[in-house]
Amino acid sequence: MSRRHVAPLRRLLSIAVLCCLLAAAAPAGAAKLLPENGPQPVAVGISGSVYTYYPLTTGETMRVRIDGPAAFDAIARYRFSDATRPVDVVVEVSLDREMRWREVFRARPSEAAYPDLPGATPSAPHRIRFDVPSGSHVVSLALVAPSGVLDMNPLSRALDVLPWRVDWRLEGGTSYDSNIFRYGDPDMESFEDGERPYRYGMDSVDDVRLEPAVKLAFVREEPGERTTDVRFSADWRLALSNGEKSFSRLAARLREERAGTAYFQMGYAAIPKYHLRLLWDTDADGGEGEYRSCDFRKHAMKVEIGSLRSLPVDVAGEFRLESYGYDPDFTEYDSIARTIGLTATVRPARGLRVDVGYALRSLTARGADEAGELRSTSDDSDTTYDQDQYELRLRWEAGRWFGRDAVLYGSLRHSRRFYLTSKSGEADPYHAGREDRYWVAGGRLRLELTDTSGVEGFYQLRRRTVDSPFVESIGDLKDYTAHSAGVMFYVERGRFLD
Repeated sequence: MSRRHVAPLRRLLSIAVLCCLLAAAAPAGAAKLLPENGPQPVAVGISGSVYTYYPLTTGETMRVRIDGPAAFDAIARYRFSDATRPVDVVVEVSLDREMRWREVFRARPSEAAYPDLPGATPSAPHRIRFDVPSGSHVVSLALVAPSGVLDMNPLSRALDVLPWRVDWRLEGGTSYDSNIFRYGDPDMESFEDGERPYRYGMDSVDDVRLEPAVKLAFVREEPGERTTDVRFSADWRLALSNGEKSFSRLAARLREERAGTAYFQMGYAAIPKYHLRLLWDTDADGGEGEYRSCDFRKHAMKVEIGSLRSLPVDVAGEFRLESYGYDPDFTEYDSIARTIGLTATVRPARGLRVDVGYALRSLTARGADEAGELRSTSDDSDTTYDQDQYELRLRWEAGRWFGRDAVLYGSLRHSRRFYLTSKSGEADPYHAGREDRYWVAGGRLRLELTDTSGVEGFYQLRRRTVDSPFVESIGDLKDYTAHSAGVMFYVERGRFLD
């Protein structure tokens, strides 16, 4: 081949090598950063591999934009020409045009090479590494001494431990409930006909609620290792017609996850006051009895532990302890409930999650409202019970609906409650031998309007049927059906606490 053909081939080969360098991937676990002022890259051969570096000449500044939180990790190699004696290199490091420090290191020749720069030798690598806070920032590097060229390979790496991140979410919605007091059909008909107004003390059998909520989370991540999540929330249910049915709920939760292994969480929730409805108080009015307002307060603690995508079928167990405290007129209903539950989770297809669970709930009621009385011998109601609960939940990432990313939720829950009072049918006819069956079925659709906002719509059906060996018509008094539906909008944001 003639010399006039060799020179063009060399130029083409050099161009091809340069293109490969520009497209070369950064080392594993790092993302390549490109200098904003665009110096021409050079190739550095290391142990049979070729990497892209960018020259920084004395008196010039290299600017690199990086999005945090991340670790800025620049590999620096001083370019030796003829001399091969070690030299002290001084680099000024600035963040957002504010000089932070001077990096000083001793540069010595290495076994690396410049394929396109014969006669030049790169020094052994020196890393300039520091953490960058959240947001977009500009890192500036300037070679102060000696006069010459410092070849840089700027990279962005994920932090070993990300700083705490705060996420907040605001919700606002409204819902309709067809039977807000959970009365049976005969009672609702009686109320609508104006019969026994002292019996009900309500403005309507149905109602509309406003449902604002605020949620705050503090999250700390070690990518690929663990996540710590601390959450607080407050939500309100504000009934428009029957104001006594308004209530609030406060909650806190701590969750610790090991990536691809397991999780542990514990939580606390409280309802400061919840109005049931008017209940018959046998001790009122000198023992004649009357209907009185019944409210309670609730405190609940929960501990849960389970596998996390580490088994073909993930398994989680939970223990929940709840305390109910009633008004002074109904202290016989004060109670402690304990729940032990087990849930199995499978993911049969991408974007589909199925949860199947069972829980045993045991509630022990005080069953007495006077000092010295015993639950087994008092003349008050004893609501102690055991309950079996079965639950099926679905979550499906359903793709695009109405031009928006959609997530569909479904749930079905069935409970059987067995009252355990030792009193006879004459002493406590409304609880002795009684069995309640509950059905709750619902669905929810979430549409993501943007990355930080969305809308949800839901529907739920609740039904209870009651059997008693001592009160033949108890179903007319205790059975109920309730429909509820609503819509909710949410906005959520987050930022790192650097």
